[in-house]
Amino acid sequence: MKTYTAHATKEERWWIVRVDGVGVTQAKNLREAHVMAADLIEAVTGLHASKFEVSLNTELAPMLKQEVEQARKAIDALEIQQVETARKSRDVARRLVEAGGLSGADAAVVLGVSPQRVSQLLRA
Repeated sequence: MKTYTAHATKEERWWIVRVDGVGVTQAKNLREAHVMAADLIEAVTGLHASKFEVSLNTELAPMLKQEVEQARKAIDALEIQQVETARKSRDVARRLVEAGGLSGADAAVVLGVSPQRVSQLLRA
């Protein structure tokens, strides 16, 4: 499947969308920019949208682009940490109940969570 690259640049109230090797269109917002790029590709090439993908790059000022990249990296790191924390919580809850002989209610007090949360952790 062919991938077309589109570049969206904000100019006053509009996003100007330049599709490499195809042409230029405009959109009111970035969600529309993706649709408008696909419509342009269909109109110019005759390809149906199911035959290609659109990769939309948002052109931002260098400082903003750097801040966005930092924020995305922080979000990715947080997601990884959440998965690891959930795994550790499940393991500890299971050990407290199975190996430690604690009730679910007692395990909840030790972990500082609700008994319902311990039940969820043990089911997972």
